[in-house]
Order: sequence, then structure tokens, then C-alpha cells
Amino acid sequence: MRNRAKCKLCLDIIESKDVHDYVSCSCKQISIGGGAEKFRCQAIDWNNFIRISDDGCEIPVKFEDTNNQEDSKHTKNNVENQRMTRSELMNHLADHIRHSESLPPHVRQSFCTYLDLEAITSLLYAILKETD
Repeated sequence: MRNRAKCKLCLDIIESKDVHDYVSCSCKQISIGGGAEKFRCQAIDWNNFIRISDDGCEIPVKFEDTNNQEDSKHTKNNVENQRMTRSELMNHLADHIRHSESLPPHVRQSFCTYLDLEAITSLLYAILKETD
């Protein structure tokens, strides 16, 4: 998966291509770094941050601010209210499948890491747990 994001304010789509590549949008509201190896991200306001999948789909970002206890409680409630529906989760899984199928043959035959397995297992768990 590529390390890409979109800023809701300036609408820039930024991409970090290398572990040492740090990129910001033109209005400096969001930044990403680490390439495909380390998905580091930063935002002045996380409401302006959107992840972009390899096929250009926007992926909603859930966050929790743990700097301030009172703000953390408020943010946690917002995160819980923004849970993805089963339909959205299924679309996310379909994106994973399409991406996998579009990889070159030599990549499709390579090994996956436990992080890859954990990500897909977590997505499947969320789908099975969620009801529309």
C-alpha cells in the first residue's frame, strides 16, 4: 500500500515514497512520512486528514487525542460515533482484493508479513462483528 493522504482544506494529495521522505500539503495542515515502510502522519487538525488508497479511494481516518484527558473523552466519543458500517467495511475489503489482484505476478507470489495478516484479519473481524 502506498503512503498517500489528502488535505480537506487545500485538496492536495501528498505521497511519501521513501522511509526518509517527509511531505506536507501546500497549506501545511497535514504531513506524512516514512514511505510504504512506516506510515507516519501528522496534522494540525485531524479532521482535515484523509487517507488515499492505492486505487484513489478515500479512507476515513479515526483518531483519538490523548494529550488532554477532557479532550480525550470528547474525541473518544466522536471516534465511536464514526464507526464504519458493514457496507463500508465490505467496500474496504473489496479494495484490498482489487489491489492484490492488480499486483505483478512476482509480487503476488512473495511472502506476506504478520502485519499484513493482522491487518486483513482485523478487517474481517470488524466486518463479521458489525451489523448494518
